[in-house]
Amino acid sequence: MLLIVANGLAGLFFLLVHVVLGRWMSGTDYALLVSLIGLLNVLSVGANSLQLTVARFTAARPEPDAWRGPLLHGARRLAFWIVPLVLGWSVVSLWLRS
Repeated sequence: MLLIVANGLAGLFFLLVHVVLGRWMSGTDYALLVSLIGLLNVLSVGANSLQLTVARFTAARPEPDAWRGPLLHGARRLAFWIVPLVLGWSVVSLWLRS
């Protein structure tokens, strides 16, 4: 129950921040902020999936240090895809900026 209330309050405060910043910032600055928040949400998908995987594996196998193998394997697979994507995005954004 506490987790549900905490998530609800976090969503409410997130909404209130957008209301306040939407009034204080110009339209282009607010659009930039929202796009950066969207990019952060996309990049956090990998971290969230690793968290879910570790939680499920730990719940299924109660022996100590059982989470290290799957975590390292998942982190390597994630880095294999994320690092080139972020580097490619950075190069393309420099080209689009000019």
